Amino acid sequence: MGLGYIVDNLTLRPMRYLLKRRDNSGTTDNFSLIKTNDILLLLDSTWYSEIWPSVAKARQKGVKVVAVIYDLIPITHPQFCDNFLATVFKNWFHDSLEHVDKYIGISQTVQKDLHAYMLKEFGEQINGKAFDFFHLGADFKYRIADTSHVRQDVVEVMAQRPAYLIVSTVEPRKNHAYLLDAFDRLWEQGSNVSLVIVGRTGWKVEPLMERINQHPENGKHLHYWHDLNDDELFYCYQHAKMLLFPSIVEGFGLPIVEGLSNRLPVMVSDTPIHREVGGNRVGYFDLESPDDLYNKITKIEKEGIPEELLVPADYKWLNWHESTEQLLEKTLQDAAN
Repeated sequence: MGLGYIVDNLTLRPMRYLLKRRDNSGTTDNFSLIKTNDILLLLDSTWYSEIWPSVAKARQKGVKVVAVIYDLIPITHPQFCDNFLATVFKNWFHDSLEHVDKYIGISQTVQKDLHAYMLKEFGEQINGKAFDFFHLGADFKYRIADTSHVRQDVVEVMAQRPAYLIVSTVEPRKNHAYLLDAFDRLWEQGSNVSLVIVGRTGWKVEPLMERINQHPENGKHLHYWHDLNDDELFYCYQHAKMLLFPSIVEGFGLPIVEGLSNRLPVMVSDTPIHREVGGNRVGYFDLESPDDLYNKITKIEKEGIPEELLVPADYKWLNWHESTEQLLEKTLQDAAN
């Protein structure tokens, strides 16, 4: 499911069909079946690929080109990326000016940021380019975890005390250090809560992982799992008190939707993309001050989850089929222009 659904429905299935037609026709020209007014959708990352000669050849046959943009992180926050990615990513946008007719972001925030960046960087060169957005889907169906597949230590940790959960790759921009700062203060004040970190270990996090591994609360009030199976992850969702997501920058913020789809109250960093995805359904905390999150959790532990953060049983985000239809509609929207 997920992005694979979009890739399969909008790219792989049509490609298999075209290849079958080509085989039946006996031609070996990969471009022979392309027709005027066809649309080439650049759906996945192509920053490292030499795609432009092929794109140019397709455009010579009257094809329009649409590119899906997931985020601008290598440009806006290069400190979270390797230098090579930041360079090729920026070069990709420069090269795209000659070939791409329309850019579609995975959120309105990405669309606005992209348009602002390209206007500042390229000025009148973007005249005639179209910009739009769609939303990623989520097929996170609420179900009861099969406890026979859940390790005993997961069950015990989630039962011992109120557990605040983060599900995310451990990498700098996900901002786990902010959570640790807030929870360090909670534990110093005697708060009997757990911080449960779930996600694989990423890169540039050696100091953070040392802090987690050497933390005096590690294995007590602090727990990190990098290898949970699906049932164990569901179990965490169903037995946590709240999902926390302190990310500094995102293109979408899928953990918000994942948490809400599992009927788990959510609090996130106060950023434009989180406001777009979470709306008034989630709580927000100030990234400039770990004390803000500390104060909010302290209040929750005294007074309970605020009513406005309780997730109704009928909460629903669009699924991947609906997301694909949305992308297809946006892709075709300017085709006749």
